[in-house]
Amino acid sequence: MSPQRPDIAAAFWWESQPNDKLDRLVHYLREDEILLGARNAWFRRAWGIMAVTTRRILMVSTAGDGYAFELPIDAALEMTDGGDDDGYRIFYLHDYEASTKLFFTNSLVGDSVYDRLYWCVSRLMLDRRDGDLDQADDQGVIGEFDRFRKVKDAFEAGALDEEALRNATLRVFLGPERQPPPRTV
Repeated sequence: MSPQRPDIAAAFWWESQPNDKLDRLVHYLREDEILLGARNAWFRRAWGIMAVTTRRILMVSTAGDGYAFELPIDAALEMTDGGDDDGYRIFYLHDYEASTKLFFTNSLVGDSVYDRLYWCVSRLMLDRRDGDLDQADDQGVIGEFDRFRKVKDAFEAGALDEEALRNATLRVFLGPERQPPPRTV
């Protein structure tokens, strides 16, 4: 993989000099993912690069022994702004198990990573809502309120008088024993 690949070059528009962190990040990228954005961040007591791809969030550093951290995009929930601290902008990366504190040089840098992550997570959520999710069992409550809304609309249109509205409403909301709810009669 090469730093000249279009997505990598576009993500690193801000980095014009050779960079060990960039080389390390490129080493960890896979052919089946697109690099959406990357910025310098302080993480695990060292400056590194935080990158958002279509499949993962990667953080790499060459400080000390170096590290590489990855989080599948499926496990990321959101990134929230934590305000300023000693001249740096704090963001928290939330996943299903933890909340990770990140430092950026300013809010614009943090916001650019946030935007890529938000786009990725929201797109993932939309792509997964194709009708294969289990439906919650509402035990007919939603249908009852849909019927009530129609009865109410008929009353407001003048098709039902107050007595007919009352009787229709009681029929819609009869309880499991086919009795009207308490204090309705």
